Amino acid sequence: MARVLLSLGSNAGLKKQYVETMVREMARILKPPVLQSRLMETEPVETSEKQEWYVNRIMAGSFEGTPRELLDKCQAVESRLGRVRAGFHAPRTADIDILVFGDLIIREKDFVIPHPSFLRRRFCLEGAAEIMPDFVLPGSDKRLKEHFAAAGGAILGQKIAFLD
Repeated sequence: MARVLLSLGSNAGLKKQYVETMVREMARILKPPVLQSRLMETEPVETSEKQEWYVNRIMAGSFEGTPRELLDKCQAVESRLGRVRAGFHAPRTADIDILVFGDLIIREKDFVIPHPSFLRRRFCLEGAAEIMPDFVLPGSDKRLKEHFAAAGGAILGQKIAFLD
């Protein structure tokens, strides 16, 4: 069983409701203890077009299975919530990213863990540090709270509003 960190987000349609549904669905898949960050509204980053802000939450739990099995389950939840893969960073009703899967490092063409954008997104760093501050990021000697504390101005300048 591996400890996993997930990023949940939506920036299309009923964003908050979609995130709440993702939380419920993933809580059925993950084993306890299941932890959640505060709910955040975040400005889109790494996009070339103007988009609505995201609603995001970071979740942690344990998963019994392989990283690909978890990916399949995440994508099934996204599909049930109407996710259409219209392009890289396109608006979406549901987006679930596997940020961390235990101490694994995976570098495949279509699957990278830790997630390649994890350390570049304030909401990921801040949310993960909130719920698992002492977790050591695989491939690093730093805890999540240390990664967040060391984040530069470009990351800390990303806009976030806490909703709960």
